Amino acid sequence: MIKAIASCLSLTLLVTGCTVPTVDKTAPQWTEAIKEKPAPQGPERPRTPPATPRPEVAPEAAPEAPPAPATSHAGPKISRSVGEAGGVVLLWPRIIPATDRQDIHALAARLQARLGASVRKVAPGKALDVRPSPQRVCPQAGCVAASVGVLLVHQKKGCVAVGLVSRPGRSPAKMVQWGGKVDLKALEAAFRAPPESQITVRDFAPCEGLIDDLFSNEKALEAALRGALSEP
Repeated sequence: MIKAIASCLSLTLLVTGCTVPTVDKTAPQWTEAIKEKPAPQGPERPRTPPATPRPEVAPEAAPEAPPAPATSHAGPKISRSVGEAGGVVLLWPRIIPATDRQDIHALAARLQARLGASVRKVAPGKALDVRPSPQRVCPQAGCVAASVGVLLVHQKKGCVAVGLVSRPGRSPAKMVQWGGKVDLKALEAAFRAPPESQITVRDFAPCEGLIDDLFSNEKALEAALRGALSEP
């Protein structure tokens, strides 16, 4: 075919009937050749093994919520401890009137610490449970231990302190004049009754010097502590 095309192109004279043969790509032998020609193959890739089905796992149950603590109907001023038998619960002072004054609360803390020192002096080795603010009274059923506290009454820069000492259980509080001067309407206040209703302030001591004024009535307070810790 190539020679025939070259012959036709080299002739300078027109030769009638010289034609270039065409190739019929629709011929059977052509199409068969295309069909039979194998497709190029690359290197054989390793076959990926089928994924192993994972066993079905039941979803993990959510952890159970811890049971809610029992609701306590005790107010914040009720002691969360009743102490130990034979011991003493040292309550937070009862401040009258209630106030946010920092100097009065600091004085209350000093009075509580001073009362704790008296308890340790009178009853060394006894269990002493010191209650934080504002836990100032035993629960309705009373404390298992004896309980001691302080009534702190303030007015401007004047203060008085009255010791409160109770035997275990629902016992009345023995009232002891401790700092400043008061008149006692009764020697005891009923269990959980407001002790301030049983006093009349005769003379306020300066709040800043109240701790120094406690020494004059220290003996009376110690005697009341011994009575509360003695066997009934």
